[in-house]
Amino acid sequence: AVVSKAVVSTQSTGELEAKLRAGYMNKERAAQLAEKEARRQEEKYYEEQLAKTLQDEWNRAQELELESEKLKWESSKMYQQQLEYQLTEQEDAKRAAYEEFLKEKLLIDEIVRKIYDEDLREAEDRLKKQQQTRAYIEEFKKARAMWKESEQLQMAEENRRILEFAKQQQTRESDRMALRKEEEQRKDQV
Repeated sequence: AVVSKAVVSTQSTGELEAKLRAGYMNKERAAQLAEKEARRQEEKYYEEQLAKTLQDEWNRAQELELESEKLKWESSKMYQQQLEYQLTEQEDAKRAAYEEFLKEKLLIDEIVRKIYDEDLREAEDRLKKQQQTRAYIEEFKKARAMWKESEQLQMAEENRRILEFAKQQQTRESDRMALRKEEEQRKDQV
């Protein structure tokens, strides 16, 4: 009977140890799963933050481009008003106002370009610190190149139109003066 109890006791102890080991293994496995899930959540958070940063930078670039277009439109409108107003004034005064406007326009374009380039540089510097953002950096570079090319073409076209308009006004003024002079000569001859 004593031997039988000892055998039963030994078996119970063995089963208990097995259950304890199984419990520790399950606990360790649960801890590993929890750690893996935590890493996954952390990576997901990082990706979401990165996407938000890139979207913010893109939105900023779009706002700057719109502001640039607005400034150019206002500058062009202001210049046309100045030309129309100065048609009756002397040529030297018209030329001085025209040159002053061009200086202001160049300053405005330079300020807008510097702001845009600075924002893009800051965005690229932040992106370069993350190894997984190389594709986004290339995308920003392409966007900047396209914007610069478009800006140069637009500026060249706008300047061409401005000069053409100025030449037309100058020709009209010259024709008007010549006609007036011719009329005065006719009066003198009479």
